[in-house]
Amino acid sequence: PPQISLGKEQHLTDLQTASQNILAASRSILIICQTIADCQQIYQALTLTCKADDLILFASEADNANLPKIILPGKIIIATNLAGRGTDLKTSPDLEANGGLHVIISFLPANLRVQEQAMGRTSRSGNHGSGEMIINQDEALAKYAPNEFGLGGLLPAELLINLRDKYEKLR
Repeated sequence: PPQISLGKEQHLTDLQTASQNILAASRSILIICQTIADCQQIYQALTLTCKADDLILFASEADNANLPKIILPGKIIIATNLAGRGTDLKTSPDLEANGGLHVIISFLPANLRVQEQAMGRTSRSGNHGSGEMIINQDEALAKYAPNEFGLGGLLPAELLINLRDKYEKLR
């Protein structure tokens, strides 16, 4: 199930922690963000816990030159969903031997199709990989159910996904 963060600050902390755990296994990460501003904010937060040389910002097509031809272990690519679309991320044999690319979706995608498409970034051409979602509850509620919940505690991930799916059906 997705990991739910309560508020922006906790969300950034959760992304930092998850990134450190994956990097410790000599893997690389693709963090998919909803907006360019989110990419920049997550990039800045990760500079506090990661080496700047290991961070690759791919927020728009203009950043295409930042992408290495082959992704080596220990790299974090921070990209918008649109910037990463259609880009073939080639992983090194060492990265594949360590489990491949790990995808973190940092928001609740608009629908299951977009969610599955993003997760599929890890397994193109039979490559290894894994994925998870780390969602800011406040942002998800603001988008999919702005009037249904007051400020309260952490909600189950399944509830947020159901609200998204309900919202999608009404569109």
